[in-house]
Amino acid sequence: MQVVEGVIRNVDWRRSPNKGTPGLELTVQTPYGALTGTIWLSKSHPGFARQQLKACGFDPDTYSLVDLTNGNFELIGRTVFCQLREENGEYVIDRFIPEPAPIDNDELMVLTQLIRNAKSRERRRRRGEALPPVAEENAPSDDEGVPF
Repeated sequence: MQVVEGVIRNVDWRRSPNKGTPGLELTVQTPYGALTGTIWLSKSHPGFARQQLKACGFDPDTYSLVDLTNGNFELIGRTVFCQLREENGEYVIDRFIPEPAPIDNDELMVLTQLIRNAKSRERRRRRGEALPPVAEENAPSDDEGVPF
């Protein structure tokens, strides 16, 4: 899966052919061309719809879905981040995701120190010296850095 930035170019309402679930179909201009994705407004998964609407800049706590049809809220021209998947050899929008958080200087300083410590830990390991314990907050999580 790949994440790309795009601009909303068209918005339409539609219903799923199977169950008639209403959906908001967005056409987004991406580096791969115009791609279409639908935010399904399912009664059984309102949290997922809420998350995707918010990722597109629409806050359901401030606006109503009716505002999208009567011109009180405009999605066209907004920048969105789309998670893509391949389907039959072509990219399609799988979902809309929140904008990634910017990297701040505090995070960079912590990472710099971890990288520096990795060098000194490796040097000590080669010399057979005892290694200081890794601080709990700096220890890799279960899903980080393990290739298997």
